[in-house]
Amino acid sequence: MAREDSQLLMEDMKVFIVVKSQLVPCVVCALTKPHKMRYQLLKCSSETCKEAAPYDECLWKGKVLTYQGLNRVTITETVAHETLG
Repeated sequence: MAREDSQLLMEDMKVFIVVKSQLVPCVVCALTKPHKMRYQLLKCSSETCKEAAPYDECLWKGKVLTYQGLNRVTITETVAHETLG
């Protein structure tokens, strides 16, 4: 999706923190010229999830891949949040 669309989508997500952010070689697209993509690993930091499970952390994780030259973003999520709201 376009970078602007991904920003709107991420604004609607629960609160998260970026636990890892680095440039890595692109392994997704078929461009012949080597190029980089930004890899970000996200972790839930929502207060509602902390209140729902005070002795356990929310297992939700997100991954954002930003293709530097193409201005495209891929967002994936694993595991559901502790709460829906």
